[in-house]
Amino acid sequence: MKTMFPSKKVQKVGFLLALCCLPLYLLSKIHQARHVSGVAGVKVLLMTKGRSGSSLTSDIIHAHGGVFYTFEPLPPLMLRRHVEDRQMDVQTKAYHLARYNQEAPEMIDYYLHCRFDSLDKRDLHNFQLFNSPDSRLLWYCNWNRSCVENAKQLCLSRPHNLVKTIRLKVPPAVELLLQHDDLKLVYLVRDPRGTLFSQKATWHSFEWEGLRNFSIEHCQAVFEDLTEVVKLMKLHPEKAKILRYESLAERPLEVSEDLYRFLGLEYTPAVRKFVFNRTMSGAGKGVDSYGTWRGNSSQAAYSWRKKLDFSAAKTIDECCRAVYELMGYLPVRTEEELRDSSQNLREEKAIDKLMI
Repeated sequence: MKTMFPSKKVQKVGFLLALCCLPLYLLSKIHQARHVSGVAGVKVLLMTKGRSGSSLTSDIIHAHGGVFYTFEPLPPLMLRRHVEDRQMDVQTKAYHLARYNQEAPEMIDYYLHCRFDSLDKRDLHNFQLFNSPDSRLLWYCNWNRSCVENAKQLCLSRPHNLVKTIRLKVPPAVELLLQHDDLKLVYLVRDPRGTLFSQKATWHSFEWEGLRNFSIEHCQAVFEDLTEVVKLMKLHPEKAKILRYESLAERPLEVSEDLYRFLGLEYTPAVRKFVFNRTMSGAGKGVDSYGTWRGNSSQAAYSWRKKLDFSAAKTIDECCRAVYELMGYLPVRTEEELRDSSQNLREEKAIDKLMI
């Protein structure tokens, strides 16, 4: 998986900030956090697959002002556990994956409870942390003890906590979710055609010749996650919800308010303005693969329909039938239907009543 890596100049400035200026910056942020309105603290675990709208969704939650937001804490653990090593023999791979599924929820728990001093020092050498203005502070610290302590105090001063991850399946996280009354799960799902097209275009995750196998693997993982979340929603409706990315993109103000209601967060005029500016203003700071500014979020969510090859769309349709059946996504019958944005590729399903 590829992402933006901060330049050497930014890294150097950040390190100097951590050593010299960060304590004063953190004190000012702590002072601000104490004045943020909101109900009793909530912890949020946002889970999904890559290129499904999680950065935008996380930014919307973070806009509350009282949320400490950690961006993708798990890559160092994945590296240590060789999770993406496809050359490993099956038995060794299973051993490392089992260890990863045990250790990853523990690491997420550390971040949710601001226990940064409990982390392995290698865990903070994670450039993904840079993508949130909060967890970026930890990346800057580079395991400077006093700096980590200051970041911990900032985290503790925020009434709410958010961790976003695309690197863990839902089943290993269920126990963690049920251990904490104040922890809620938001599972974000996107049309597999949009997700897979974006993964190919942005990360070059696969070659088109391997699309069938990659689609089967992706949609099997999504279906397993969705099945587990549906069970949770039925047993603990206050703990877990599915959020459809397309719904957020089409009706950002309405759906973001529903999201806040589920989380128990106050949907202030400032949050509403933030959502409007990010999704409906027609403006922006220049759309890029990793940014979350979208002048028209609905157009951005369906841009794949103008670019995805028809034969590729048909392949994904064939491989993802179980996800389509559960979530109501419709296969395309003709190329004209694929290109025509007025044609809805989704139908209502019973699950819609359980979702945000």
